[in-house]
Amino acid sequence: MAKHTKTEAELTRARIVSAALQAFARHGVQGAGLGEVARQAGVSRGAIYWHFADKTALLQELLGRLRWPLDIGTRLDAYQSAAQPLSLLHRCLARQIGECREDPVQWPLAQWVLREASDADGWEGLGARAAAAQATAVRHLEAALAVAARRGHLREGLEPALAARCLHAVGRSVLSEPEGEEPDPVGFRRHVDACLGFLMDGMAPGGPRAALFASP
Repeated sequence: MAKHTKTEAELTRARIVSAALQAFARHGVQGAGLGEVARQAGVSRGAIYWHFADKTALLQELLGRLRWPLDIGTRLDAYQSAAQPLSLLHRCLARQIGECREDPVQWPLAQWVLREASDADGWEGLGARAAAAQATAVRHLEAALAVAARRGHLREGLEPALAARCLHAVGRSVLSEPEGEEPDPVGFRRHVDACLGFLMDGMAPGGPRAALFASP
């Protein structure tokens, strides 16, 4: 009986989290209350409070599940040994963005963050946490680009920090572009690949678009 009860509680919690994700992604943090979440989850408000102390705790649960698609992590071994570290970075980002788009949890989470994280003091005080996740992603991009610079694969005079901010900004822009009524995963991946490629060609020494980062 106890095992059955535990399973039911876990399923209820999962429904609440899923409903909260959809409600906040659709209406925003301020626009969606716990009553809306309860209705979508098919539970009472009391059930939500049994699993989460308050709305902030529910938001923390959602943010804890976010895998920011522009964060390549801290492992630099592959970039240090790759024949073309910029190409490797390009492929890594394109793959992660594409996987995020096709993930039923990560995509609405990313859209939610992009739409509301500009207000670091909002989100019941959790906007700063979302902003910090993006700042961390920029630092990780900078580290990989610094490896490329040391190996002579970054345009001379281009600072890895600047390149990282530009790359993250392009990634954010691609993620936030509206799609039509009929999503096209293949077309989306091609678009991502083209946008990243255009920028990263300009970062490479002598690349066809190197003038993008030419010194004034």
